[in-house]
Amino acid sequence: PSHIRVFLLHGVPQEHAADFERLLQFLLRRFHPASPADLLELQRTGRWAHRKPGAILTFDDGLRSDFEIVAPLLQKWGFKGWFFVPIGLLRLGPGAQSEVARRQQVDYVDQGSDPRVFMTLEQLRDLARAHVVGCHTSSHVRLSQTLSEQDLVREIPDAKLELEAAIGASVDCFAWVGG
Repeated sequence: PSHIRVFLLHGVPQEHAADFERLLQFLLRRFHPASPADLLELQRTGRWAHRKPGAILTFDDGLRSDFEIVAPLLQKWGFKGWFFVPIGLLRLGPGAQSEVARRQQVDYVDQGSDPRVFMTLEQLRDLARAHVVGCHTSSHVRLSQTLSEQDLVREIPDAKLELEAAIGASVDCFAWVGG
């Protein structure tokens, strides 16, 4: 059991909330919800203090459903989510979000009459109080050799600083877009 599995997810629409809750129950029977401290301890010492292997659940893109549906269910079942957020997209007005999300290849499900795709900055701050928040670039750009040094600075270290300012805490993890 001395390992941690990482499960990458991308939002949960309301119509799949019950399925997501069943997934969490399934995972809880087989895994121990791993905290950042658990991960660091395993990396530093190779020791795992729990009977079952660990599980980390990550969620990319800062979607509205991450705050409204995912986070409450994670908390209900004792999981700490790891949310990787493209901070620049959260600053967009609601009317621009769906078009920019499509252009930047953000995978999401339309949530009905509310035009917001992404959570608000206030929701992000609230999320950061109970979960891990990491950087996922500023604009959800795929990193490539065609990006200039200036683009890379804007998308990685500048985005990290902007994210830290938004949540009022340090950000020490990063997930690049597209694997």
